[in-house]
Amino acid sequence: MTIGLKQAALLLAGLTATSAQADVRDLFSAVRLSSSRHVTGLSSTPAPAQINKLFNAIRLSGSERLMVHTLSLPGMPRDAVQAREQLLTRMGYRGAPGTIGDSGLSFSPVMTHDGNVNGGFASDTLVVAGIPFTLGEEYKAVGGLLLGVSGSGRMRMAVAENTALDVRYGGVVSYAPEHDMAKISLGGEACLRRMHSFSTYSHACVDTTLQRYELGESNRFGAKLGVTHAFTAAGGVHEVSADLMVNRYLNATDYSQPVASVSLTSALPVPAVISAGVQVGGSAGDNMVMREKLNLGLGFLAWERPTSISVSLQNNRGSQFLGEALESRVTTIGASHQFNEKLTVSASVSITDSSAAFFDDTAYGFSANWRF
Repeated sequence: MTIGLKQAALLLAGLTATSAQADVRDLFSAVRLSSSRHVTGLSSTPAPAQINKLFNAIRLSGSERLMVHTLSLPGMPRDAVQAREQLLTRMGYRGAPGTIGDSGLSFSPVMTHDGNVNGGFASDTLVVAGIPFTLGEEYKAVGGLLLGVSGSGRMRMAVAENTALDVRYGGVVSYAPEHDMAKISLGGEACLRRMHSFSTYSHACVDTTLQRYELGESNRFGAKLGVTHAFTAAGGVHEVSADLMVNRYLNATDYSQPVASVSLTSALPVPAVISAGVQVGGSAGDNMVMREKLNLGLGFLAWERPTSISVSLQNNRGSQFLGEALESRVTTIGASHQFNEKLTVSASVSITDSSAAFFDDTAYGFSANWRF
């Protein structure tokens, strides 16, 4: 069940990255720096050589805030200032209240391999006091190819000076023909975002993820407050973010969990982008929840196309199993490559090592994402 919920939670993150990368790509194409001036705070490398490589790295990160920060550095040509204002308008920070800075709706086909289509258990055999018990075949997790369609939309609107309303929503409807099973994932988020300077931002958000599958459903509602700050150091530009959130889960058992997170994204003129993040979750009674999580990522160009590698380590604790404390560590390794502007292929492996062998699992994932 955890795998399915994770996929639903990642839905919104994917929508954000796609939209942001498109915005950054447009600006990258619009701003070709030909000035021989030096840009303060980066290095002694002439601006055209270093800044254009840095723009490639920012494009890999998909961060509009890093782009705004970079376009605001001292020594930038006039074209950079104009491009920055265009981006701020798109982000909803410019214009009279009610001005729509950005909106769109898109659909694309889905082809992915899911290791747990039905939301079942990884094992069908439970050993108690040396005696094996076999669960019903219908409760065992089944993997297979999912075919379907995904849709996503976004709208950003100015609500006050330097303040924007950012609304995103999306969904995936898919079908596993091998097992005659359907799977539905829906998500939505609404944020008030405030720009305090070209480098510092804050946000307040509410969001939800819903999922329906053969053996049940997963429902989560969340609220969070956060700040983000961009800065220049060590030849690159960096973005540090901190969030405090509360997630409410409405499943077989209803419970809430507070979560704190800190992340750092660094765009370097290699070009490459390095990301690292830490999450710490509070206890949630007798429920098995994420307590600590570490995310590491690397983005770069391979054959002149965006490529990424990621690793995450997650510790889960909180529940009991056969009278003993249940713990697990989930290790996930992923990679993706964009073959062209319309096709990105991703693959992953997720290994669950539990204190109870019944919950041990290895899941493989593969997806081909098209953009039209």
